[in-house]
Amino acid sequence: HNPPNYNGIKINDKNGAPAPKIMTNWIQDEANKCFEYQSQEFKQFRKQPDCQRVDYTKLFCEHLQLLFKEKFNLPFPDFSGDYIIDTKCGSAIDVWKYLTQNSIGNITWKNNKFSSNFNYELPDPTSKVSIQSIGESCRNYQCVGFSNDPDADRHVLINESGAFVSPEKTAAIILSHFHSNGIGIESVSTTLANSILVKLVCKKLNIPVQETLIGFKYFTPYLTNAFNKNRLAIGVESSGGFSVSYHSYDKCGFLPILLILGIMKKQNKSLVELCNDIDDQFGEFKFEEVAIKLVNGQGKLPISKQMTSNKSLLTTFFSAPVSSVNYDDGLKISFENNDWVLCRPSGTEPLIRVYAESSSTNQALNYIEKIKVLITESSQE
Repeated sequence: HNPPNYNGIKINDKNGAPAPKIMTNWIQDEANKCFEYQSQEFKQFRKQPDCQRVDYTKLFCEHLQLLFKEKFNLPFPDFSGDYIIDTKCGSAIDVWKYLTQNSIGNITWKNNKFSSNFNYELPDPTSKVSIQSIGESCRNYQCVGFSNDPDADRHVLINESGAFVSPEKTAAIILSHFHSNGIGIESVSTTLANSILVKLVCKKLNIPVQETLIGFKYFTPYLTNAFNKNRLAIGVESSGGFSVSYHSYDKCGFLPILLILGIMKKQNKSLVELCNDIDDQFGEFKFEEVAIKLVNGQGKLPISKQMTSNKSLLTTFFSAPVSSVNYDDGLKISFENNDWVLCRPSGTEPLIRVYAESSSTNQALNYIEKIKVLITESSQE
């Protein structure tokens, strides 16, 4: 889903977790040394042994079914209703085909053939075009729809009215159900870009919550610690990443969808009803995001460094009272009314990403416009 000129290789640790910084830094240093030897033959590279292709689809699906039975006490989805499934021409195809092979319902498939050109569409399930397309089908059929990105590590859920269900609201439904059914939760990990909703739910349910830098790899210590104690920990990202300590130390695009479908069946409720239950308890939150392209070789703006001395400016720049300012990963400003705005450099492209959340869409957009002014002023200093 990144532009191809900013593409790269994703590397995971031997335990399946995203590569930690100590590993990626070493790889970066070794890779950059190659530029010193462009005219030489790489004799130090060993010839790799023949590889064998192994299909783990069946084992993976059986593992998920076992989790539902032994850890979650949930019925595994039988797909007896109507569903819209968009697999984005990628690795989710075989898994969803296997999971739905005995379905007695009606499934409408989108992008369910492998294609290296992704049917000439942006293969990002979180794009507005993709969400609107699935949402229209869900409204027409009055059914749930869902999608994954091509490597199937992120998810998107659409309810029966065609509305997007945020990863945080998905997590809130799961957390509330687990708590109501006596399933203990060791901790919940979120990032600086996550909705305040997760924190509010955890506070009400008395669940410890950690707010980390952006990147699923920062959840690994909490997931591994819980796993070693045979306890349940959950990690959730605003971009659709989700996993639990019993399952995978990297994000999984299947698990949160299956959990929601299992909860719908056990509670005999629609996804709209489950969403309304959360909204009634915690209110609705509007999330907005924009990307600001960097030009003229600006590279990554040292936002935090340039703005550290302007904390007094921040308190007068915004109409809402500022409760805290965080420079751990870019600049995050939190307000006393639970609103917040975050800006940070992209890790893969020459962009500044700005995120904001409020009970009002207009207010969230207003925060973003204010940040744009601050970024412009900082870059001109």
